[in-house]
Amino acid sequence: MPSFPIPRGVAHGTMLTASVLALCACRPLVHTVDATKLPCNVDSDCPAGWSCTEGVCGSRGAADDRTAADGRGAADTLPPKLAVGVACGAASECASDACECADPACAGRLCAELACDPCEHLDGGLQCTPGLGVPDAVDDPDRCDGVRSCYAGLCKVDVAGPCLVADDCGIGQCECGDATCSADGRRCSTVACDACRFTSTGAACDGTTDPGVGCDDSELCTHTDQCDADGKCAGTLITCTSYPGQCRLQQSCNGTSACTETYPGTDVDCDDLDGCTADDHCDGAGGCASGSPVTGTCVVVNSQTGRPCTALCTDRGRTCASIGVDAAGTNGAYRYYYVPNEMCVAGSGTCATVMYDNLPGTTLYACDGFQIDWTRCRCQ
Repeated sequence: MPSFPIPRGVAHGTMLTASVLALCACRPLVHTVDATKLPCNVDSDCPAGWSCTEGVCGSRGAADDRTAADGRGAADTLPPKLAVGVACGAASECASDACECADPACAGRLCAELACDPCEHLDGGLQCTPGLGVPDAVDDPDRCDGVRSCYAGLCKVDVAGPCLVADDCGIGQCECGDATCSADGRRCSTVACDACRFTSTGAACDGTTDPGVGCDDSELCTHTDQCDADGKCAGTLITCTSYPGQCRLQQSCNGTSACTETYPGTDVDCDDLDGCTADDHCDGAGGCASGSPVTGTCVVVNSQTGRPCTALCTDRGRTCASIGVDAAGTNGAYRYYYVPNEMCVAGSGTCATVMYDNLPGTTLYACDGFQIDWTRCRCQ
């Protein structure tokens, strides 16, 4: 390996350029350095016949005519680094340390400025561009972990390969791959199988899963879905009910054994049957919350158990002027629950008449429903 004397007066760490080395011919030899370790910025910083590569002087391959007799070492040659655009076989051959596919099929490689992503190749301008193979059938362990293939520029699993979800697959979907439909036995498939069938090849649904294997029958009102002995997917039915009336409980199916229960929110308008309030709204728990009081005469629906209109108006700081089943509460008629199976009974009375919306001790609604044809109290 060639070496060169360091002249006296040159401090250690000084870059040994050609001008400094010229001093060696007329200076006594102090000690020598390995020329292949000389730092440089450009070729002119190196001895004649050497080039600056990656910040270090190296031989260009020509024989060095310096001899051991003059103290400068024997001839030495370093392997050349390939420039961008030159054909290569491995990244270590390139000065840029990037040897990339030159075409979508990766039939050849070129040294590149930058390393490309696994499913990219070099375009005409030697820039990385997506689209390496769709799929890429080239055996290239440097891409996609050596297991997957390139699909539209992304590493994906091939047909019949292992998967967990459909997005793992380059083509098709992720289906049961065995009779138990185990998570580690699922495979990418070009065909969509029924919930209780599996594919052993990824190309045909050629088997039935074992009874008891979990499945999804796509019905929200069933739960604990399982495959049966006939290869059908079925679950246990659940009934969810939404109760009639404003602000009442709403139930809906969700695919489990329990219904989802919700109440209309506080932003939903309702009527508390009290004409003496305005801007009523649901309270979020099944009730109707009264709004702000109104001024002047107002009408209240008497749907309370065993209370006269006199009491209802007094509750509101008013007095009862009249009662009636008409909207204004003025015709003197009233309705009340009288006996079972006869429901609403009509009559006439005054503000002091006691009325019932339910038969005492029962929960039966009277008078055609929750808020229909009740007696109205006119308060002033």
